[in-house]
Amino acid sequence: MILSVLATLGLAFWAGRASSPGKATDLSTDARLGQSATQRLGTRKIAPGGSGQAITSALQLRAMFKTSGGNWQAGGTAADAKLAKMNRSQLSQLVHDLAAAQATTPGYSYGREINAACVRWAEVDPDAALQFVLSNKQASFRAAAITSIMAGIAKNDPALALAKLAAIADPTLRRSAQSSVMFTLAVASPDDWIAAVKADPSLARQSGAASFAADWAMDDPVAAAKRAMQLPADMQKNAVVAIAKVWAGKDSSAATAWAQALTDPQQRNQALAAIAGGVAAQDPDTALASLSSLPPTARRAGLMAVFSSLGDLDFDAALAKATSLKDPADRKAALSLLAGGAVGTGEMNYYVSRSPEQLSAALATLPSGAQRNTALNQLGNQLGGCSREEAAAILADYPPKDREKLQLVMLQQLAYNDPTRALEIYQTLPPDKAESCGYSIYAGLARQDPEAVLKLVAEKPPQEQAQGVGFAFAQLAHNDPESATRRLDAYPAGPVRDAAITQLTGAWAQDDPAAARAWVATLSETEQGRALNSLIPALAGSDPKGAADMLGRLLAKATKDADGNLGGATSNLVSTWARDDPEAAGTWTAALPEGNLQINAISNLASTWA
Repeated sequence: MILSVLATLGLAFWAGRASSPGKATDLSTDARLGQSATQRLGTRKIAPGGSGQAITSALQLRAMFKTSGGNWQAGGTAADAKLAKMNRSQLSQLVHDLAAAQATTPGYSYGREINAACVRWAEVDPDAALQFVLSNKQASFRAAAITSIMAGIAKNDPALALAKLAAIADPTLRRSAQSSVMFTLAVASPDDWIAAVKADPSLARQSGAASFAADWAMDDPVAAAKRAMQLPADMQKNAVVAIAKVWAGKDSSAATAWAQALTDPQQRNQALAAIAGGVAAQDPDTALASLSSLPPTARRAGLMAVFSSLGDLDFDAALAKATSLKDPADRKAALSLLAGGAVGTGEMNYYVSRSPEQLSAALATLPSGAQRNTALNQLGNQLGGCSREEAAAILADYPPKDREKLQLVMLQQLAYNDPTRALEIYQTLPPDKAESCGYSIYAGLARQDPEAVLKLVAEKPPQEQAQGVGFAFAQLAHNDPESATRRLDAYPAGPVRDAAITQLTGAWAQDDPAAARAWVATLSETEQGRALNSLIPALAGSDPKGAADMLGRLLAKATKDADGNLGGATSNLVSTWARDDPEAAGTWTAALPEGNLQINAISNLASTWA
């Protein structure tokens, strides 16, 4: 169960970060990799299961998780114990039932159940399990099952799992499968993971090696360090830093000796800085003292690592320690991290999590300037998630100018989370401040109450009124598009009506592109041009030929494109169409009239093919 849970959780983060679509690598052809996998790990013998009491249905397996009282790990352990006793025929029957259950119950994903059953089936009968998943027509089931199937195969036979990747034609599924295989190898067989990455660095270049290296270092830092040195140069940095910090917590002397022996000066300094961060958890003074011998860049990184560790352990103590630093530059840097939350040193990024009260305390130590303004913005963001009473208590401690700044940032957050409360704050602001955040208010409030937005902007200047009316009509179109079109009569020609048409068309096209297209055809030629920019992206996905015909008729009639609407619609169509049918998109683009419109369309076409 641990492996299946790790695969599920890990893939939520790593999914889609392997090699690019259409560039599948058959790693099974690498003889070194095949030998490495079979010689070091071999193929695990999996008990085929028995004919004891089997789980026969999706609902029965769901019940095992459900009766765990929310302790999914306990439920999974119980389910795994049952699944381990089932033979391949029983597992096949169960997974077939899970697929049918998910198909007939689209509101429930059966994710945990599919994961547990598919991992076990792949261990017992990998060929049948993979064939069934790939032949299943339901996209959501394939996406849920492929990662678990490949994790089960990779757990027992890394070389086979890598070979099976070549059988997956769908590039999206292949990326997920690759991620699953690589995650499983990194956890269960690190040396096979290293071999795979050496054979094809793209498998891990985006996800990196830091989290895996930290896990290896917990088990054996010496072995982890040796693996890190086998990685491509651009992946070594994060792995070295992760190992150094973990190793420092286990044996700082050994970690320091290893770091000092590194031949690359940059890696050496990064490792020593990370070690200081690891030591800080046990002895902050010793950690700070160790930084004195480092060059300036590494020293700053070490300082950030130390206070990142201290801030995580005890924010108040870390703030006191930072305030007491004698060197003004060190004090400023440490306080900036604690107040700003994140600091990049050029090589690494450091982060400290803190509550609004803690951030407010750190703010009190900062002088006026850019760093304090950054911290104020972050506090305002956090206050947007606080209750009225909590926010009011913190705001009361700030002078009017700072309080107004905090409220403006708060309002941006509240506009989406609690638009009614955001509107209350908005109505207390002076006109010049209110105007600057009207966009967020209108966007957030329109989703909840478009009529309120229309009333709110009725007396606003045309540009601001256009923003609000646009957002309101988008929501009205989602609610009742035909009624929304009739309400356009209240707006004469001009920017407000243009915004309403554009947003109405875009929203309607998301829900029903054919109906939106029919309505756009009833508009004047000028208004059709404006509406097309919103209609074309949605229509191109379902009916690119129809979109092209409609746009072509307008292009044939138009004598000019003063606002660039037809040019924008053309580029949108070409970009969307080329992703599905590049040949047809290219043929249509080549037939366009010569000029800037065709040149821009060709440029969009080329960027899609690149």
